[in-house]
Amino acid sequence: MLRHLFVSLLFVCFSIFAHAQAGASVQFKSDDDQRLHIDNIAVVPVLDNVNNVYSKTLTDWLTKKITADHQWNPILYSKELKSDYLEPQEAHQIMLETKSQAVVTSRVLRGPQGLSYRMSLYVGTDGLPLVTESTTSAKFDSIQDITKEYKNLYEVVHSRLPIDGEVLSRDGNDVTINVGKNWHLRSGQTVDAVQILKIQRHPKLYFMVGAE
Repeated sequence: MLRHLFVSLLFVCFSIFAHAQAGASVQFKSDDDQRLHIDNIAVVPVLDNVNNVYSKTLTDWLTKKITADHQWNPILYSKELKSDYLEPQEAHQIMLETKSQAVVTSRVLRGPQGLSYRMSLYVGTDGLPLVTESTTSAKFDSIQDITKEYKNLYEVVHSRLPIDGEVLSRDGNDVTINVGKNWHLRSGQTVDAVQILKIQRHPKLYFMVGAE
């Protein structure tokens, strides 16, 4: 994680800082922006249809990956679920039980035509899915190949988030953010600080289709 990184801000943020330095208390809040805040993320064990042959390896990989990124704290959810698709109240309950702000679920199903993968990320107290992605592949026998496909799916899900990271704190012009070298960030680079005003969702499935 890079600390005390100088951040180039959008004009709205410049306005906030100008008022703050003048002694005025100015805050701009967005409910959707606050819903994207994640400290802890509940990791639901991967579901499969081959007697958990894939589940442990892929769940371990996902937990270690999130830990290594140093962006969120993964908390393994111990209860078994019948489906990787969660109703809003289910997702919200898991967040309450794990003291998390997000839940990630996934499945890998083996069929006659190959393997199908799906991963969903639920964020916020409303328990709605933020990102849902799926893919298919040939019928791999190697767990290494299956893990590689699963890794690619996770990277797609992560890239679909409307932000790369969060501003954790600010002290004058010194800003701490929760992204660093794992995002190819280097000293001297400039990043933009933005606020999400509104998440646009699919009218029936509710996952994010765009953001302002």
